[in-house]
Amino acid sequence: MTISMDNDNSSEHQLQPDILLWLSNLLEMEDPIAFLTKCQEAIQLSRQRQKEKAEAEAEDRRIAKAELEAKACNRLIAIILENAKSQGINPYDLPYLKRKSYDQLCTYIEECWPMLIPQI
Repeated sequence: MTISMDNDNSSEHQLQPDILLWLSNLLEMEDPIAFLTKCQEAIQLSRQRQKEKAEAEAEDRRIAKAELEAKACNRLIAIILENAKSQGINPYDLPYLKRKSYDQLCTYIEECWPMLIPQI
């Protein structure tokens, strides 16, 4: 069994077994148990790295989704504030909009500013 570095992912190992060669080499070793222990450690390390990579990718997706929602919320808030100002309404008389989610802002527009629905 050989362990080689994958050039695309510098920190990840790929296991490339050639079973017959590996078994014959294992039988010729002075301490095959130590070799098997090292192989097991390498496999566990590889699995841990894969798990950490998957968790990091999931976190990146979560952050990207949150950023998109924040941009969408800011757009809706700007539309509401612009419309309120054009109608002579003091923006400070409106409820605090920054804490609302995108869905909550859509509901608020539907209930209080139905004329803005086409802009959503």
